[in-house]
Amino acid sequence: MSKLVAWLEENGLGQLAGVFLKNDVDLDVLPHLSDEDLKELGLSLGQRRRFLVALREAPPVTPATTDEAAKDGAESPILDDEAERRQLTVMFCDLVGSTELSQTLDPEELREVLRRYHDAVTGAISSHGGHVAKLLGDGVLAYFGWPHAQEDDASRAILSALSAVSAVTGIEAGGTALAARAGIATGPVVIGDMRGETARERGAIAGPTPNLAARLQGVADPGEVLIHGATRKLVGAIFDLEPRGARQLKGFADPVEMWRVVGAARSVSRFEALHGSGLTDFVGRDHDIGLLLDRWRLARDGEGQAVLLSGEAGVGKSRVVREFTVRLEVEDCLWLRYQCSPHETNSAFQPIIAEIEDSAGFRREDSAEIRLDKLERHLAADFPDARVSEAASLFAALLGQSANRYPPVEMTAQRRKQHTVELLAKRLAARARQGSLVVVVEDIHWIDHSTLEVLDAIVPRVRDLPVLIVMTCRPEFQSKWGGQGHVTLHSLHRLGRGDGRAIAERIAGGKALPQEVLARIVEQTDGIPLFVEELTKTVLEAGILEEREDRYELTGPLPALAIPTTLQDSLMARLDRLSPVKRVVQAAACIGRAFDASLLAAALPIKQAELDDALGQLVAAELIFRQSGNDGDERYIFKHALVQDAAYASLLTSAKRSLHEKLALALDGTDDPDPLELARHFSGAGIHERSAELFLSAGQRAMANSALPEAIGALTLGLQAVEALPRSEPSARLELDLRVALGTARMASFGWAHPSVSEALEPAFPLARTFADEDALGSILWGLWVHYQTRSEFPRAHEWLGELEKVVREQPASDLPLVFDMSAGCQCFWEAEYSNALEHTDRVTAVYDPAKHARITDLTNHDPLVISQHWAGSLADWIAGRPRRSLERLDEALFLAREITHPFNLVFALTAGSTSLVYLNMTDRLMAHCDEAATVATEEALGPFSEHVNIMQWRGAAHVQRGDFQRGHDLAKRGNDFWTASGGRICTAMFRSWIARGLQGLGRIEEAAALNATNIAHCRRTGDRFMEPECLRLQGELALLGAAPDPAAAEQLFHEALSIAAGHGARSWELRAAMSLARLLQTQDRRKEGIAILAPVLEYFEEGMYTTDCVTASTLLASLD
Repeated sequence: MSKLVAWLEENGLGQLAGVFLKNDVDLDVLPHLSDEDLKELGLSLGQRRRFLVALREAPPVTPATTDEAAKDGAESPILDDEAERRQLTVMFCDLVGSTELSQTLDPEELREVLRRYHDAVTGAISSHGGHVAKLLGDGVLAYFGWPHAQEDDASRAILSALSAVSAVTGIEAGGTALAARAGIATGPVVIGDMRGETARERGAIAGPTPNLAARLQGVADPGEVLIHGATRKLVGAIFDLEPRGARQLKGFADPVEMWRVVGAARSVSRFEALHGSGLTDFVGRDHDIGLLLDRWRLARDGEGQAVLLSGEAGVGKSRVVREFTVRLEVEDCLWLRYQCSPHETNSAFQPIIAEIEDSAGFRREDSAEIRLDKLERHLAADFPDARVSEAASLFAALLGQSANRYPPVEMTAQRRKQHTVELLAKRLAARARQGSLVVVVEDIHWIDHSTLEVLDAIVPRVRDLPVLIVMTCRPEFQSKWGGQGHVTLHSLHRLGRGDGRAIAERIAGGKALPQEVLARIVEQTDGIPLFVEELTKTVLEAGILEEREDRYELTGPLPALAIPTTLQDSLMARLDRLSPVKRVVQAAACIGRAFDASLLAAALPIKQAELDDALGQLVAAELIFRQSGNDGDERYIFKHALVQDAAYASLLTSAKRSLHEKLALALDGTDDPDPLELARHFSGAGIHERSAELFLSAGQRAMANSALPEAIGALTLGLQAVEALPRSEPSARLELDLRVALGTARMASFGWAHPSVSEALEPAFPLARTFADEDALGSILWGLWVHYQTRSEFPRAHEWLGELEKVVREQPASDLPLVFDMSAGCQCFWEAEYSNALEHTDRVTAVYDPAKHARITDLTNHDPLVISQHWAGSLADWIAGRPRRSLERLDEALFLAREITHPFNLVFALTAGSTSLVYLNMTDRLMAHCDEAATVATEEALGPFSEHVNIMQWRGAAHVQRGDFQRGHDLAKRGNDFWTASGGRICTAMFRSWIARGLQGLGRIEEAAALNATNIAHCRRTGDRFMEPECLRLQGELALLGAAPDPAAAEQLFHEALSIAAGHGARSWELRAAMSLARLLQTQDRRKEGIAILAPVLEYFEEGMYTTDCVTASTLLASLD
C-alpha cells in the first residue's frame, strides 16, 4: 500500500485515492492543495471540507522519517507528539437554554437538535482553521493555535465564533430559533496528547485559558461573542468591538476586562487595523520610497507601472506602502485598495468584494434594496448607462446580494466568472480615464485564485494607462509578471542596526533606553522592524525599567526578554509548518542561535541520515542557514533569533533539562570546551553546582579580557545557580567568589554608585569573614566604601571604612593596610582634610610594590598608588597650593597606569586622575588624555560608564576652560546626567560647576546661579565639601552678572569662600576667592582693602608662580597698587 493511500485511509478518505493517483497527486503534494485545486479534481463540498480538516489535524509525514522508524520498530523521536508550551486562543461556544429544551423535547428530538447544533458550530470552527477539542454536551471547546499555529489565530477564532453564533440562529426547535453565545481567551498553555495506561486524550491542556474562555461565555448574552484583553491586543481594529468593562469571574483573582465583538470592521488595510494610529516616525527605506515615487512619475505621465514589493513577514512592506501614500497626498490621484486575507484564501474575489462594499458605502444595517441602490450609483461612475444594469447584475451576484430587479443572465458559471473578471478589469480602466490611478494590493501571498485572475488580466493592460499598481507579498509568492518591461520586482531587506536602534528609541517616546537593553533588542530582532517595535513594547511593559524624566533605567539585572504575545502565533506558525522535524528545531534551539551538527546529533538519538534530512528541510524552508565551521563540521544558524526563542520556549521544562544534560555531557567530553556554553547547558539540566563553577570561570575569563557585559551576565547566572543549591560550605565558597567578581565587574561597567554593586557585595561580607579571605575582604570592603562614598552617603561610607580598619588590625601583615590607606586618603580628601589625605597617600607611596600589589588592581579595578596619587595626591596638592608637586604626582600615577595596562584603571588615570589639568588650565594636555582614554575604552569595550562619565565630563571641562561654552556645557551635562543616573553624587558639585560655567559663558546667568546654588547645598548636606569654597566664589561672580547685579551679596559670598578655604587649608581656592573679591573692591575704589586681602594669600605660593592663577593674581595685585 502506498504512503498516500495509507494516509487517506487512516483519515477516512480512502475513497479519494483513485482520484489523487489518477492526477499524479502524491504524498508530497497533499499539503499544497487548495480548495480551488480540490474543486478542479471534482471533489464535493463535503469531501473538500473533510480533506482540509484532516490535512490540518494530521498532516502527512515525509517517507524518509517513517521508513527509518519502521526499520527501528519504533516511532521516530522526531515525530514524538510530546506536550509543549505555546500561546493558544481558545473558543468556548454554548447553546443557550439547553436545559429548558431537554425538558420540552423528546430525547430523540433533542439528540437531533444537538447534532445539528454541533455540526453548525464545528463546521464554523473547521472552516476557519480551528481544532475541535471537545464536545461537552451543549458546549463546544475549540483551539486555535494547536496542533498547528497560524499567525492570525485570534482573528480566526473570532470569525469562527461569529459564524457559529449566526449559524445556530438558523436552527429551530419546537418552533423557536436556537441561540448560542461564545467566549474567547488567549494565553500560554501546556498542550499535547495525554497517555495513560488504558486511555489517551488528544490535545489535553493545562492552564487557565480554557477556563477563562468558558467564564466569558457564561456572562455573554444570547447571540454574543465576548473576548478579553489578550485577544483584543492581537486583533487590533480588525473587528468592531464594544467595551463591556471589567467583571469578577469565578476562579480569577482580578477583574477581567472584556469586549463584545460587533462584527468585522470595514478596514481595507490589515496593517492599519493592527497598528492603528500608534505608528512611530518612519525610519530608513529612502531608496525603497524613492523607487515607488519614480515609478509613480512614469505612471502619472501615461507609462503604466506595476511594482511587486517582496519581503519576509514584518520587514516593513505595508509601512513602506503607507509612507508612499502619505507622500502622494499632495498629488491629484485616485486610489483603489485591496487587502488579501489569510483566512479568505479560498473565498473567491474577497478582496475585491470588500473594496466595492467599502467604496459603495455599504453599512451593516442596510437592507438588500438599499445596497443595490448604492451599488448602482457607485457603478454609474465607471460604466455607461447602458452597461450599468449588466454590471450591477454581475456585481450583485459577486457581492451575494439578491438581484431580482435585474433580468437573469443566461451563461455558465465559468463564463459568468470570465465576464466578471473582464468587467472588473474594465472598471479599473474606466477609473484610469478619470485621472491618474494608484492600485494597492496588500499581501498577495494570500490572494485567492479568482482575484489573481483579475490581476493577471489588468497587469498587462496598465502599460499604456496612467496607473501604478503596488503589490506586496512574501518571498514564497511566485510572480508571473517578472518578464514584463513595465513590472518591477523589488525586495525589501532588513534594516541596519542604527535604524533598529532608532525605531526602538521612537517606541520609547524619545526617552533613552539603557544601552544593554537597546543592544539586546537590536540583537534579537535581526533588523525586522515589526520585531523591533513589538519587542520594545514588551520590554517597556515588563516592569524591568523605571521611567525617569528623559530616560529609562533598569531596575535590576537585565533578564531574558520575553517573546511578544503579538509575535508568538506567527513564530509558532513557522515552526508548525515543519511539524515532522520540529523536535530537531527545538533541540537546536537548546544549543543557541548557532549550532554544530555534531553537537545536535548528541542530543537526538536518531540516525545521521535522518538528522541530515531534517536539517536539509530546515535549510530549504529558510528557518536556518548553513555555515562552514572552522573544524570542517557543519555549522548552522537560525535565520531569526526570535524563532530560536520561540522553539526553545515551546519545550516543557523536563524536555529542556533532558536535552541540556545530553548537550552538557557531550561538550564536557571535548577538548577545551567554552566554559560559558558548558555552564549554560549544565544550568539548563538543573546541575547547579557544576554550572555555578563554570559560570564563575567564564565570568573571570571575560573580566580578564575586559568583556564586562559578558562577565556580568555569566556571574549573575552563576549566582542564580548557587541560590538553587542547598546551603553548604562549598556553595558558600562559590557564592563568595561569584559575588566578589560580580561586584567588581558591575563597578567597572555601571559605576561605583550603582545599586547593583551593594546588592552583590553586602551579602558577601559575612561569607568573607567566615573564610577569612584576605583578597575577598579587600575587594568587598573597598567596594562597599567606594560605593557609599560615591553616593555621598558618608555615614555608611565611614561604617565600611571602620570595618576595613578593624580587619587591618586583625591582619596587619596583609595587604589590607594598603587598601585602607588608599580608601581613607580619598575619604579625607572629599571632606576637605587635605593634610590627612596626603598623609595616607604618602603611606601608600612608601610601601607600594608594583609586582606585589598588582593583584589589588584586579580586586578593585584600581591600582592603589594610581588612585591615591589622584584625589588624595595630585588634586589635594593643587588645592593646598603646591601645583608643581601636583603635576609630579599626576605624571607618576599616569606612568604607572600605562605600565600596568589595566584598561579601566588607565582610563580613570587619563581623565579623573587628570583633574588638576582643568584648574591648571592645561587643556591641550587634558584633551590629549581624553583622546587616549577614548581609544582605550573603545578598543577594550569598557562600556558606557567610561565613555560618558570618565571621558565626556572631562572633555566638557576642557571645552569650557577654552571658551567653547556650548560644546563644553553639552558634554558636561550629558556626562553628569549619566553619572547621577548611575547613583553618583560625589563630585557632583565639581561637575555641575563646569556646567554652570558653561551657562555663564552662554549668558544664561540665572540658570547658572540656580544650578550652582544646588552645588552649595550639596556640599553642606552631604559633607562632600572640597568644592564648597569654589562654588561660593562662583556664586558671587554670578551675583555680579545677573539682570540686577548685587555687589553686597557677591562680597559676602567671596568673604565666605575665603573663610572656608582658609579653614580647609585650600590655598588655591583661597587665592581664587581673594582675586574675585579684590576685583570687586577695585571697582568700588577700595584698592587698599583689595591689596590687604590678595597679597598675603599670593605670598604663600612659593612654587607655581608660572600657573595661570598665580600670573593673573600677580597682574591684578600690581594693578591695585
